[in-house]
Amino acid sequence: MIDAKKLDANSHIIRIIPSIRKISAKFTQETNIHFSSLIINHCNGTSSDFCACPEEWVRHSYKKYDVAKIAKHRLITGINYWKRNKSQYISEAAEDARENFDMDARIDFIYRDQHQNKYYQYSFYANKKHADEAYRFYDLQRAKLLKFISYFNEKAKEIIIDGLKTENVVKFGEHLPPYDQIKRSYAHELLQENASFDLSDREFEVLILYASGCSASQIAKMLNKSINTVSTHLKIIRSKTYCNDKKSLRRYLIDHGWDGLERFFFSYIPSVD
Repeated sequence: MIDAKKLDANSHIIRIIPSIRKISAKFTQETNIHFSSLIINHCNGTSSDFCACPEEWVRHSYKKYDVAKIAKHRLITGINYWKRNKSQYISEAAEDARENFDMDARIDFIYRDQHQNKYYQYSFYANKKHADEAYRFYDLQRAKLLKFISYFNEKAKEIIIDGLKTENVVKFGEHLPPYDQIKRSYAHELLQENASFDLSDREFEVLILYASGCSASQIAKMLNKSINTVSTHLKIIRSKTYCNDKKSLRRYLIDHGWDGLERFFFSYIPSVD
């Protein structure tokens, strides 16, 4: 097990940084968005970390900050902009990263594996000069981030397995349970960011939700749209995928490696009537 306060060049978390960057290099070249990390929080004061962010930031942040307290405020299931987190722990770390390591416009995609009691946290950032562009990208081209997460999971499969070994797990202190999870309004949060509902990326999100078991009425409530609007999305999706029912759409999702992305939306899905 690795002591988070004593990272060195031989620590697993540091040694794999070049490999993680290689996987995300093309994505960064195309978007100006950097993949920061996948962190699997084991809810026992340890985590498995797979970082592509600057090595200096990894060492600095673990040494300077109380990771357990930051995790408590950060592990909110769903899609989270750091700029909207009101925690002083988050704001202090965000300011430090922005001013001293050129890491701005940070966003997390987080879901909880209830069976294994682990949190999966995928993080992205942009350099300061691309921050405004990045926020626009997060709002209007979110599907590209979701697709990259699926791509990363596949390409980094062996690295992730290795990182889950006891000797490669990072020990950062006591585990502080995250705040109680609440249902969130996806439509409201999208409107906060001035996002558009009329892009093909929205169809991708509807595909994920519908093929994973959500009803059209649940999706309509989640997006604050009418059933007719969702039905139109589904009609377009069927015509583009040549899938005529939910079962075939589910197979389409799995065949493209997008299975599991629905977990980021669990906090937003309304109950069945």
